[in-house]
Amino acid sequence: MPDLQKATNPAPRLITLVIVTANAEEFGGKVPIPVPADLGELQGLEAGFRSPVAMIDGKPFKPAKAYKDSKLCNMIISHELNRRYL
Repeated sequence: MPDLQKATNPAPRLITLVIVTANAEEFGGKVPIPVPADLGELQGLEAGFRSPVAMIDGKPFKPAKAYKDSKLCNMIISHELNRRYL
């Protein structure tokens, strides 16, 4: 972050690439089944992802949901970095 904060010309930018996961008409919304991203109350973090908890929402692992949750986390991090540093 210090390098990003020091940047002046051009203006600092942080680019996060994500694919659409909420729209069932888009490729990301169909990978592999339309299941919504949902972080719950972050129970999986609190539990330390120990078995049988494998997801950030505290539920068992589902590959498509894990993918979509990770994209949602990327978007949240980008939003928070913008809020804090720009």
